[in-house]
Amino acid sequence: MPKRARPFTLNISVRLMLTGIIGLIGMVLLLVAAMHTLRSQMLDERIEKVRGLADVGRGIVASYRQRALNGEFDEAEAKARAVARLRDLRYQGNGYFFIYDETGTNILLPYLPDREGRNFIDLQDANGVFFIKELIDGGRNGGSPVFYRFPRTGTELAIDKVGVALSFEPWRWVIGTGVYIDDLDAEFATELLHLSLIPIIVVLASAGAIFLIARSVSRPLLKLTGVMERLSRRDFDVEVPFRGRGDEIGAIARAVAVFRENGMARQSAEEKLHASERHLMVITENAPSLIWMIDAKGIVTYANRGISGKERDEVIGGTVIEWVCEEHRERVERTLGEVFSTGQPGRCEFMGLNDERRWYSTRTAPVFDGRRITGAVIITNDVTDRKAAEAQVEFLAHHDALTDLPNRILGKLLFDQIIIQAERAGSRAAMLFFDLDNFKRVNDSLGHAGGDLLLKAVADRLIDCVRDSDLVVRQSGDEFIILMPNVGDVDDVSSVANKILEQLRPPFDIGGELVSISASLGAVVFPEDGGSFDELFKKADTAARFAKDAGRNTYRFFTEQMNANADEYLRIRTGLRQALERGEFLLHYQPQIVVDSGRVIGAEALIRWNHPELGLLAPGRFISIAEDSGLIVPIGEWVLGEACRQCAAWQAEGLPRITIAVNLSAVQFKRGDLLEVVTRALRQSKLDPSCLELEMTESALVKDSSTVMKTVERLKSLGVIFSIDDFGTGYSSLAYLKQFKVDKLKIDQSFVREITQSASDAAIVTAIVALARSLGLKTVAEGIESKEVLDCLRSCGCDEAQGYHLGRPMPAGAFAEILRRVTNPQPVQ
Repeated sequence: MPKRARPFTLNISVRLMLTGIIGLIGMVLLLVAAMHTLRSQMLDERIEKVRGLADVGRGIVASYRQRALNGEFDEAEAKARAVARLRDLRYQGNGYFFIYDETGTNILLPYLPDREGRNFIDLQDANGVFFIKELIDGGRNGGSPVFYRFPRTGTELAIDKVGVALSFEPWRWVIGTGVYIDDLDAEFATELLHLSLIPIIVVLASAGAIFLIARSVSRPLLKLTGVMERLSRRDFDVEVPFRGRGDEIGAIARAVAVFRENGMARQSAEEKLHASERHLMVITENAPSLIWMIDAKGIVTYANRGISGKERDEVIGGTVIEWVCEEHRERVERTLGEVFSTGQPGRCEFMGLNDERRWYSTRTAPVFDGRRITGAVIITNDVTDRKAAEAQVEFLAHHDALTDLPNRILGKLLFDQIIIQAERAGSRAAMLFFDLDNFKRVNDSLGHAGGDLLLKAVADRLIDCVRDSDLVVRQSGDEFIILMPNVGDVDDVSSVANKILEQLRPPFDIGGELVSISASLGAVVFPEDGGSFDELFKKADTAARFAKDAGRNTYRFFTEQMNANADEYLRIRTGLRQALERGEFLLHYQPQIVVDSGRVIGAEALIRWNHPELGLLAPGRFISIAEDSGLIVPIGEWVLGEACRQCAAWQAEGLPRITIAVNLSAVQFKRGDLLEVVTRALRQSKLDPSCLELEMTESALVKDSSTVMKTVERLKSLGVIFSIDDFGTGYSSLAYLKQFKVDKLKIDQSFVREITQSASDAAIVTAIVALARSLGLKTVAEGIESKEVLDCLRSCGCDEAQGYHLGRPMPAGAFAEILRRVTNPQPVQ
């Protein structure tokens, strides 16, 4: 029989060469693709640059409209200013902005101003493109680029250009700009030259290297092929060359040498294989995971141990599904189906079918016989503890750890659903913001542990107050939120708010100590007050703050006036932080006289704030905010220092000796080192302490009486005068008058103003004067606005007085003029 001709094949050298050539062709193709991508990127960069410039133009127009809305000028002037601003704006030499209205009428064309006011909606370029219309349409669609041909400034030749316009809806304008792209190809060629030089060198070098590598590989392989042919005929006496080489040829040679020895070593290898199989079985049988094997029909063919206390024989022959609880069987079947249909591993979790209801996690991998899937291996682990931990983490992520109430995150999610339901049903929903009054003081008294117990007790009472459909949420600290769906009218909200306030009245038993606490609530209603959780929460918070300002232990519904006040509150609070640094505070001085003689004996220093935007502000506009923020401490220190300095300066000029009165805040006693501040002010100004009068309200005296008493005693020892301001409006009692060694009582103007018309006011003033005299104290009446009031006070025996009738608060220079009129103080006219 003649020999069969061997099929034509290429030797390895040729194959390597062909492989290299194909690789080189691929590199060239990649280079071509990169060239195309590069040019596209360069064009996209031009477009994005133009879009960014157009957005800058639109931003300038928007800023002028905002200034018009702020009242700086009317809308017509705003438009004119915007056009003027963009007319002079250039970029890259002669780049400019243009403006059209939505009908195509030109509003701004800096290089052709004579065309402004004309309509170009039907204007075409050299290619017939209605580019003005496309620019306007693109502006409405977010700034789509428009390609057209347009002459450069001062030439007639049309050149490729790309433009982008952006719509400004409030004025129905389209603001845009464009750049020429005729230089793009030149720039692209330059970039291409830089990018392609190295790849060309690499291609040429690779071609030479491929030839040399192919030759160095093919020759030794041909020799090894001859050796393999002899070994295939079981001629093991042949010498295997190249075994000492360290490259792949050497590796092949050594593999051929090993092949020669495999015949004798086969039996030993088979014994080792059996030992390895036994070892693997030991590992599988004792693995902590449950390992199953199933066939293509889902029947269990192997299990390393039982499940749920069952014997292995009870598992084998059944299906995995039999050991899965009813509600999770569909997910397990779906996972197995995907593994068999896709040939990819899968995983799922399910709950077992037993009394303990344990959770299991499985990883399933297909078993192949060639390309056919014949079964699967399932590795199962008990993850019950992990699932419990995850559930706890999930709970803590959406609930408050102290009270177990929903936290703000969950509350927001649930309220969003309440809003959706209310919108669908055309009903209302409400939110109550709940803030405990003076909780910090209670917390400091009880300690943090006691404060936590109080918060839990408050949470329990809140739950008892609300309707079954309502939700109580802990916002943070001592703040809670009550979310109320299906609200009929505001009476429903008022009912819940009143019930909450009523339920808080009984004291709380905290570790055997009875604690009383109240709350301030702010109420908002959806949709009247807002359409989102954040908006309603902000307004409810604002309303709660107004409830606190109204005296606490009450609630307030949000009004837009509150919003305006809240904006001013924030504006003032922000400005206060910089007012001292900028020197925006100043002092005015109101004369104080002797009632009998009219002689000026002192002045009250009253702070004013020269706000850069709001003008000159009286203390009523900002002092309470300064107290809330704690800024009253540095502000009060400045007032003391400035008042002492000014009084000492008057005395240094030879003006009559007077007393300067300065108001103190309760916060200064609590948060500031008042004794050190007063001592430093007197030392730096060199003012006699007897010329300084410090005024305190009754509330400041009783808030922390022991601390205040010590401070007052130390200051009195310096020689400073003390008076009680607004006497009769706070905690008026003989007890603290006995404890505190004060010098004067200032009768509040609410009793003084109507003294000539009200017998009760006259009786109160007379009683205060009599009380002061019996204690050896002087009296000062505030708010004297007429001669009749002054005469009445004189008849009541009041010692000193101040008010608009006697002199308004005035700058230091004006007050000094009063003192300069005569060498000795004279009655104020």
